[in-house]
Amino acid sequence: MWGDPVSIEKNTFKDCSKLTDISLSGSVTYIGESAFENCTNMSSVIIWGDITAIGKNAFRNCSSLDDISIPSSCTVIEEYAFQGCSDMDTLLLWGDTNIGDHAFQGCTSLEEVSISSGTEYIGDYAFEGCTSLENVLMWGRSTRIGRNAFSNCPKLKNAPH
Repeated sequence: MWGDPVSIEKNTFKDCSKLTDISLSGSVTYIGESAFENCTNMSSVIIWGDITAIGKNAFRNCSSLDDISIPSSCTVIEEYAFQGCSDMDTLLLWGDTNIGDHAFQGCTSLEEVSISSGTEYIGDYAFEGCTSLENVLMWGRSTRIGRNAFSNCPKLKNAPH
């Protein structure tokens, strides 16, 4: 997708089980609510450029999605955006991205998360049930961490608080 700034609107690709890979160019600035929800065979998402926000439920239950890199332009990941992405093992947040409630809940293969110093908050239950999560690298000390953000993460060595 190249050209003028665009948004991927609500429910655009919801339940598209044949969708396996997507690459979003710098022209995409917003991924709307449930845009890719339940795309159960999608394994790769590449986001380039100027995305500013990932909407509620945007990639919810994309169970084959194995890793995601969020560019520095993204300032917010809304509620439930990646909930139930059970194959996701790596999450890279390149900028000061605030994380909504339940955003990564139930990402059972997620092992490591890196959160930049300018992230202001991590929502309630954001990483709850990430049973493979071992390391959370937080580069800032002023991040507000929501209620039970890292609960039910039995392998986590040093839970941020």
